[in-house]
Amino acid sequence: MRRACPRIVVLAVALLAAAFTPARGHSQVSAAAAIVGRASDSSGAAAAGIVVRLSSPALQVETLHTTTDEHGDYRLLHLPAPGAYTVTFARKGYLTEQRDGLHLQGGLVTRVDVIMLRGSLSDTVRVSGLIPVIDPVDTSANTVLQSQEIEDAPTGAGLQEVLPMAAGISLAGNPDVGDSNLASRAATITDGALLEPTIDVEGIDVTTNHDLDTAVYLDTYGLDEVQVSASGNNADVGFPGASVVAELKSGSNQFHGSLTGDYENPHFQSGNVAPSLAAQGVTVSNPLRSYYDAAGDLGGRIVRNKLWFYTGGSRQAIRQGLFGFVSGPDAAGCWTCLDAPQANLDTSLWEYNLKLSWQPDSATRLIGAWIHSEKFLNAFPASSTVPLPSALIEHQPIDVWKLEIDRTLTPHTFLEAVGGFGGYDARYAAQPGSNQPGHPSSEELTTGLLTGPYPAPGSRPQDRYQTRADLSEAHGSHLFRLGGDFTWEEAASRISRNEASGDYLLLFDQGQPAEIQLFNYPVTPVNRLRSQALFATDSWKLRRVVLNLGVRWERYHSFYPAENKPGGPFSSAASFPGRSLLAWKDVVPRVGAAWDLRQRRNAAEGLRRHFRRYHGRPVGKSLQSRRAGDHELHMEWAVCGDRLRQRLLGQHQLHRQPGHAGRAESCQSGVHQRHRRAE
Repeated sequence: MRRACPRIVVLAVALLAAAFTPARGHSQVSAAAAIVGRASDSSGAAAAGIVVRLSSPALQVETLHTTTDEHGDYRLLHLPAPGAYTVTFARKGYLTEQRDGLHLQGGLVTRVDVIMLRGSLSDTVRVSGLIPVIDPVDTSANTVLQSQEIEDAPTGAGLQEVLPMAAGISLAGNPDVGDSNLASRAATITDGALLEPTIDVEGIDVTTNHDLDTAVYLDTYGLDEVQVSASGNNADVGFPGASVVAELKSGSNQFHGSLTGDYENPHFQSGNVAPSLAAQGVTVSNPLRSYYDAAGDLGGRIVRNKLWFYTGGSRQAIRQGLFGFVSGPDAAGCWTCLDAPQANLDTSLWEYNLKLSWQPDSATRLIGAWIHSEKFLNAFPASSTVPLPSALIEHQPIDVWKLEIDRTLTPHTFLEAVGGFGGYDARYAAQPGSNQPGHPSSEELTTGLLTGPYPAPGSRPQDRYQTRADLSEAHGSHLFRLGGDFTWEEAASRISRNEASGDYLLLFDQGQPAEIQLFNYPVTPVNRLRSQALFATDSWKLRRVVLNLGVRWERYHSFYPAENKPGGPFSSAASFPGRSLLAWKDVVPRVGAAWDLRQRRNAAEGLRRHFRRYHGRPVGKSLQSRRAGDHELHMEWAVCGDRLRQRLLGQHQLHRQPGHAGRAESCQSGVHQRHRRAE
């Protein structure tokens, strides 16, 4: 059960961070862009006092403006991206310069320099189709992918399939073909190493349980832009893996929407069974039965220039076969023979998105976003040794939500505060009709074949509440940032009831009863992690060299609360006091440099070098799971036959697998037992 306290704290911090700040200026989103540049006259001297105005359909105000300083420099920071912008430069005594069709990308700084010519203010020099020059103020290796690029790529629609489109990123495992990896997660490889990524969706890190994979199951239909950085991240990023920033589409003053869908059937798939395998009776490998997806969205205005909305939905479903995965035994009772009936593996994922943007004044913007999806899998795990009747049914609801407040304090100072949640609750249940008295879980040790219900149903919630604030200020040749990041995380692995089939697993060796594993169900262990981080960065431009300096302080506290374990058939009730497992803090530096190699105005070459220090993220486990939760009692039960059964289980009955002969009853070796604690 998710606790209400962290949610209230998250919202309160996000609201208070901006509630008492004077209102001036404009707004931003997490993957914001910026325009910088210099105005000069025909002699090359600085042109001070030039009014720079910016307009775009991406803005919820008509225009933004600033003025060039005594050096002719200007900055327009924290601009919504992606978006098409028009920049106008004007001052009495000069011709008005206008740049149309300037397309900005999230997370990147675009440089627009201008030479002001003498003339009448009413005359305008217009330049259209301007190719933006990326200013080398960032030492990270960024790849920005627009929604059209993602849609046109021949990959699946999952968020994880976007990552290999960026330089330096790949995924472990099989490549996706026609969404064959639907609703799956793969380990992320960054520059050849398995590293934990940071995946921000609408400003909320959704990397749950600190795994190396791609976090929650989301698709890309509702995304406007994804920014991926493989290396060179500054102190605002805590971990050495890929840094991913994904932004939902937004509303606008114009209504817009789309519908898309596709379909696949077995005729779309070619066969790959070699003649040598076909001669042995192998006719299928992993056949496609059917696939479809459908998505639609709509965005627009509720109040012009004040309140925008965006909403969308999608559904994907695939049915496919898996070699060796069967729905039952063949006519002779063989589960692993080639003529055993093949089972279908059904996977589906549906998702709903909602985003609201409210601009109460020219200085303030509030953004709320909510993403809900649900994964369904009819068999987990599914393999040649876990047939369909023994697999679990998986339902996994997923939620990501945030509230963001952006305020401009001065023309050079900006504040962003975000609070929200990212997590899921994976729920597992036995196949209908399999969890019955007299139908225990059994495993053949020589083959690993499992019959009967899977022995570990339950739920595995992963909750992560987060709040962060970021204050940035441009001053001369410096761009300073000061921020903090605070998280409340909770993970559990719960089996909250006793199984009708019995809380034990029977083990056979070549058909002979060998051992029994008794489980101390029910168990409800909880693990918690609290973290705090503060960071400071400075992007310092020295002519053609930019230094990116940063420092990050972090503190982690891993613990579990006091817990009570209910009694079960093989264990009594117990209580465990809470315990702090690990508490530590550290300070890590970041240094990067970018050297602009441009020899002419429209070039954009650069050389980047950086030094980064990172550290791992601590994760602890509840002692309930170590001392009482997944504690198992192993016993050789065939030796004493019925006598052992009566001694241990009372009214619960153990059954040999059909067709397996038991050993002769004897108590010569007595009862052997050993304990195993699941870590």
